Amino acid sequence: MILLMIFSKAVLADTQKLPAQFVGKYSDLASLPAAHAVVAVIGRSNSGKSSLLRALLSCAVPPRVSAQPGSTKLLYGYAIQKNRESGVLLLDFPGYGYAKERKALRGHFHAMLAEYLEQGKRSGAVFLVMDCRRKLAEEERAIAAICNKRQLPILLILNKADQLSQAELANLRRHYADSQPFLEVLLVSATHRWNLEYLRNFVLSR
Repeated sequence: MILLMIFSKAVLADTQKLPAQFVGKYSDLASLPAAHAVVAVIGRSNSGKSSLLRALLSCAVPPRVSAQPGSTKLLYGYAIQKNRESGVLLLDFPGYGYAKERKALRGHFHAMLAEYLEQGKRSGAVFLVMDCRRKLAEEERAIAAICNKRQLPILLILNKADQLSQAELANLRRHYADSQPFLEVLLVSATHRWNLEYLRNFVLSR
């Protein structure tokens, strides 16, 4: 696997967000609309995933940011048209790992996530969003292992990087310097718009 640690402080104008259309909320994979490729956005309930998507997309119905972790229960789809013939479906999965979530509901969405990863149909890539202050846990390693098995590109997006000091950022680079089961590892900040241009270009390349 190739590991790239990418880090920039370029502030990008909002006009450079990805134009997207909210296409619906879904409780199962069978209901998803047709798309040339799907980029799944996965992360823990407190990873800042929704804020990152709001910074990434220009959408009349933007991703909702809730003060209550674990409040998203459905799959949210955003269509990104690359050209007249093809488009990408950005699929926002419910956050996982919320301790107060009901066991039955948590089990349902964990099963749906596993089904999506195992099938890999129409998948263009997986964005695994993680608070950069956390360490990789069993869930993240399991997701990466399934993606590797299915030869599905997975990017580890270390979010909230603006909350780290320069010394902490340097330590983080050293920590991920060895080979990991990810196509790429990125330091990202939705607040300061670090590396969002790279994510936009990656989505459009699917």
